This record gives sequence, structure tokens and C-alpha cells, in this order.
Amino acid sequence: MTASEDMAERHGRMLARYAELSLSLAEDMHAGALAAEDPDQKARLANGFHKLGRAMRQSIALEARFVRDRARDQREAGIDAAEAARAAVRRRQDQVRAVVERQIYCEVEPDDAPTWLADLDERLEEEALYDGFDDESVEDHIARLSADLGLTGERVRDYTPRALRPRFPAPRFDAVDYAQAFGLLDDEDEDEDEDDEEGEPPDEDAPADGEGSLPDAPPDPPPPEREAAPEPETPPEPPPEPPPEPPPPDPPAPEPYVPPWERWPGGRFPGGSGY
Repeated sequence: MTASEDMAERHGRMLARYAELSLSLAEDMHAGALAAEDPDQKARLANGFHKLGRAMRQSIALEARFVRDRARDQREAGIDAAEAARAAVRRRQDQVRAVVERQIYCEVEPDDAPTWLADLDERLEEEALYDGFDDESVEDHIARLSADLGLTGERVRDYTPRALRPRFPAPRFDAVDYAQAFGLLDDEDEDEDEDDEEGEPPDEDAPADGEGSLPDAPPDPPPPEREAAPEPETPPEPPPEPPPEPPPPDPPAPEPYVPPWERWPGGRFPGGSGY
């Protein structure tokens, strides 16, 4: 048990004990409040009972929070352990691949090296699916895979770095070459196919050209002539646009303002000179 787990367990026991003590004291205070005859004393006991209840509820909530935090820490620890295990597997694969790849390019023809590398990658991926992938040492793992691939450790040619390797296009086989490459076609079947391609000798009993053949059929009549399509009629020209209308005349100028007492000198007007 780690230090954090020990501390969490100790805190959990303390909170549980505090909740039990708060409950016991709240029961005594509840009984005292019921037995008190003085209203002020009953009110004080009721207030203390309320505070104890709140402390007990907080203790219970904090204890539940500790439980959730501990479960979350365990999940995160499990995730970290799984990620560390995957990282260890990838590191072991890279270590083995780096050494065995160099052996392949030093022993195998460069044209066949990609096939050997693909076989190596498949073996590493298959072994990584089972537990105990990295139990053996790196040296033993490299020696075992080299022996399984058929590598002897003898240096036949110089190593070709990855940056200097030619990029070969993927080979394209037809149906016969594909079947022969993977052992699906025997040599006898291939010879029979070649004989079929050469062809069979002509039959002597077959009639010669012009002998015993049917008379020539009459020629087909010529197809009827098609009438020429009529030329499309030219659409009539649109009528000319009417001339634009002249602009409206300017409105007449307004007459000058003349006060009413000047227009009717003998009249009477409120507020005017007639009063």
C-alpha cells in the first residue's frame, strides 16, 4: 500500500468515526431539548442539534468524496500502467526490428529484403498480442527471431542504409503468374495452357474454301433517304421602341403673399387695425 492510499484509508476511518460521534451527541441533544422546560434552553439545544446535523452531513459527503477520488486514482493508475505496458512493447519491437533488419540487408538479396522485413513485422505484431512479450532479454529475442527467419548471422554484403535504398514499385502479376508464385499452379497445367495457346492443327475433313458452302446472300437494300429537315423560320423583328415621353412642365411660381387687410381694406379683422 502506498503512502497516498494509507492516508486516504486513515482519513476515511476518521470521518466515519466523527460521523458516529456527531450522531450520538445529536441524539443526546435531541433528548435534552425534548425534556427542557425553559423555552430559551430548548431553543439553544435545538440550535446545537441543527449544527451537529450539518457537521454530520458534511462528514458523510466528504467521506463519499474520498471514495470517489480513490476510485478515480485507481482508474488513472490502471490507465497509466496500460500505457506504460504498450510503450514497453513498442520499444521492444523497435529494438528487435533495428538489429534484425540490419542482418536481413547484410545476408539477403536487396530485391528480397522487403519480403523478409514484412515477415519480421508480422511476427513481431503476432507475438505482441500475448502476455510475456518482453519477458526474455533483447538478445535472446533477437537470436530467436533471426533463427526463425532463417538468418545465419553471416555477413554477405554491406548494409544499405534506409535513405539509400531504391524504392521498388509493387509487382503486378497476372492470374497464371500469381498462381504459380504461390504454388497454386503445377508445371503440367502451365504446359497445357501453353499448348492451348499454340492452337490445334486444322481438320483435314473440313471443306475447302468455296466447296460445299452456302450461296452468297443477296446484298441488303440501301437505307431510305431521309428528308432534309426544314430550315428554321427566322423570327420576326421586334417592333421599334416608342420615343421617350417629354418631361412634365415646371409648376407655376407661387403668387406673393398679400395680407387680408390689404386685400379687403374695408373689412374688420380680429387683432387688426379694424378694432
